[in-house]
Amino acid sequence: MFLLVLVSVIFISSCTNGGTSGPETRTGGVDMGFLLNRPPLDEISEGQSFTVGVTLTNNIPRDVDCELCVSDTPSDNFGGIPGSDCRDIDIKSAQLINEEIIPEMKEVYFPGGDNTYSYNNLPFGADTTEIRATLTYNIVSRTSAFICLIKDPTIEIPGVECDYQESFSYNDLKRDYAPVSVDRVEKSIVPEGTKNRLILDITLKKNQQGDIVSGSYSNDENMLVLDVNLAGTDADFICTPTKGDKVKMDESSKEVKCVSTFKMDQDYYEDSLDISLSYTYRTVINTGSIDLNKKEEIY
Repeated sequence: MFLLVLVSVIFISSCTNGGTSGPETRTGGVDMGFLLNRPPLDEISEGQSFTVGVTLTNNIPRDVDCELCVSDTPSDNFGGIPGSDCRDIDIKSAQLINEEIIPEMKEVYFPGGDNTYSYNNLPFGADTTEIRATLTYNIVSRTSAFICLIKDPTIEIPGVECDYQESFSYNDLKRDYAPVSVDRVEKSIVPEGTKNRLILDITLKKNQQGDIVSGSYSNDENMLVLDVNLAGTDADFICTPTKGDKVKMDESSKEVKCVSTFKMDQDYYEDSLDISLSYTYRTVINTGSIDLNKKEEIY
């Protein structure tokens, strides 16, 4: 039954948006692509009216506020898209059905309504244009796992499996589908007198189709806010390498070590580990070179 619903959603979506053309993103966050013939990808004639259509696909199980901008390469003196034409977009959350993400889709048209763009008074040598769509949005993605904490790793507790070292791979973690995700967590527990030191080696991975930019969570490029918590344990984590609570994510993979020392009253217990990543993300798609056909002057 679920397969039938999923096929129906895909079929309805394809009928609604008329398909996409040209480059598109697959980031796991909010993805986008140009709608078919919006703009034409082969050629645009001088004086020809055209529009730009972008389809947005939200894979995140939360509503997302985006800024979507379109621009082109020729000077504004020759028409086309004036400067950077931007729009604030609200897109509703994806649905989670039987552990499967059903994305929410939205189409956005520029310049909107019955308005169109066109190129005029093209000079000699203005033979091509490139049209770009830039999408920027804030995102908070979460990753969780149940971990076992043991007071004294040297003592075996009958009938209890609670290792002082534990590894969580990509498939062991419950996490949001997002452009930056937790790929792996390595847990180690070290007794220190009456307290225990919990060490978490966290591997982060970033989709290479986009970048973390300055925005609501950080004024610095490539910086995301990392927050690590245990639901039932009064533990404060200190993570390195960080700048305050921010991690510089300027490459596709990053390893962060987070450490907390706390006192355990029980011999062992299971707790919920929660890791949240907050950042502003930007993706760009480009049509590539589109031929501009200049009107021939008749003398």
